[in-house]
Amino acid sequence: MRRSLVILLCSTFICQTTLARDIFVNNAAGDDSRDGSGEAITGTTIGPYKTIRRALSVAKKGDRVILAKTNLPYRESVTLQAGRNSGHPRLPFTLIGNGATLDGRSPISSSAWEHHRGDVYRIRLSRKSHARLFLDDQPVSLLRVRPSAGAIPNLQLKQSCLHRGYLYFRTEAGKSPSHYNLSLAALRVGITLYEVRHVIIQDLVIIGFQLDGVNAHDGVFDGVIVNVQSKHHGRAGFAVSGASRVRLINCQSDAKLLQEKPARVSIVNSKLGS
Repeated sequence: MRRSLVILLCSTFICQTTLARDIFVNNAAGDDSRDGSGEAITGTTIGPYKTIRRALSVAKKGDRVILAKTNLPYRESVTLQAGRNSGHPRLPFTLIGNGATLDGRSPISSSAWEHHRGDVYRIRLSRKSHARLFLDDQPVSLLRVRPSAGAIPNLQLKQSCLHRGYLYFRTEAGKSPSHYNLSLAALRVGITLYEVRHVIIQDLVIIGFQLDGVNAHDGVFDGVIVNVQSKHHGRAGFAVSGASRVRLINCQSDAKLLQEKPARVSIVNSKLGS
């Protein structure tokens, strides 16, 4: 009986290993109409997908989604959810970034700005909390304003603030926002984990999302995040909540960890903001 059980367990693991596959993504050369089975385009069907979202939609338990690092950031917000994006204890589902960048920012149209007064301009926000403005890919200084304030304070040059649904920005004298390379944290969360088990996310740079870079929302068991830089988000680089168990290994963030009980987080060789 015991020998039969061992054989059955070994057969099950071998079957799982055989069925697991590598799925390739390349946002420069890929195409979502291909099959994701190869790093290079071959024939009419073989080749990488263009988007991470497409790869995750066809992935199955224990697969590896492998990103190509190109000169372009991946401008997506993705979710790993349920069994198809989970793994096994000895065969985790893995998202391998290879140093690629996942970017949540979007350029701001010149027509979106309206003049407020003097050298101060403003845009109306569709999402009013945790907005983040960027100038030449760097976050703009944000002055905190009480919601009860009747008016915005005096802003320094190239400083911003949020007030009553608007984001304000002070330009240099004689300039308008169209003279600057301005962008806004437009996508909400870089990677959301929900009800997944035995998952590894590794070797990624995640930047410029309105809320969080990585959010283990609930039901994440044995989630491992390795060598991920998560920075310049509106709320947190890493957020872990609900019944989630997550390890951060060799990770970096300019914001502190957002942890909501009963979630548990193990931090190893990581540098997080205060």
